[in-house]
Amino acid sequence: ADCCLTDLNGIGQCPLLQILDASGNSISSIEHLADSGLSELTTLKLHSNDIESLSALDNAPFMTTLIHLDLNHNEITSLTPVGGYAALRFLDVASNKLRDLFSLGGTVSVLRSLTEMNVMGNAFASEDGAPLSRQAVRVMIIGKSPSLELLDMQQ
Repeated sequence: ADCCLTDLNGIGQCPLLQILDASGNSISSIEHLADSGLSELTTLKLHSNDIESLSALDNAPFMTTLIHLDLNHNEITSLTPVGGYAALRFLDVASNKLRDLFSLGGTVSVLRSLTEMNVMGNAFASEDGAPLSRQAVRVMIIGKSPSLELLDMQQ
């Protein structure tokens, strides 16, 4: 963490890595994770970077092993690729640029192992662009994710 990294090039040199913390850097692309060979990865912490897209997480080698994903304080607009992470139990996407609550609902509804999630600091809006209250966001997410025990650090 905090190493002035701009990408994750070369991360494949550590195929048995279980925990990767590259938080607090200037990483804008995570494309090197897609072909990294990190099939043992259980924890991925990339908070406080400049990541905009999670498309590299589609079919990543750690799709079946990742249980902790921390992406807070980035520039992320969609979580769609995360929907394939069946073992995921912790997801922090606070303070990003998420707006589409319907899309988020679809993603969390397939994350059957998810028990903790943080979405605070995102400007969710209705289809007509009107801002949604924090309570409306909570109700929708909890309704879509029956396994969820903690949302935004609250039960």
